[in-house]
Amino acid sequence: MRLLQPLGLTALLLLLPILALHLLRPRRPRVTVSSLLLWDDSGDQLSAASPWQRLRWSVLLMLQLLIAILLAIAVAVPVVERTAPLAAHTVFVVD
Repeated sequence: MRLLQPLGLTALLLLLPILALHLLRPRRPRVTVSSLLLWDDSGDQLSAASPWQRLRWSVLLMLQLLIAILLAIAVAVPVVERTAPLAAHTVFVVD
């Protein structure tokens, strides 16, 4: 198997922004409050979230990475070359 467009694998660079967006996504702890009046006090604690977080694997992240990898492979156009004997009635179709 070989690739007709090997430069198409540069589409794998799409993995970097996907990973960066998942690293920079703010994750805030869930806070259970019994009244909306108590919610105002908890807002001050949550405002200082660190932008860089540890990468947490999720189904959504895995699907996004898989789609980016499949897209890069499709752009690279993989081809399997085989020799086939010509028969008595061979038709060539040119598009």
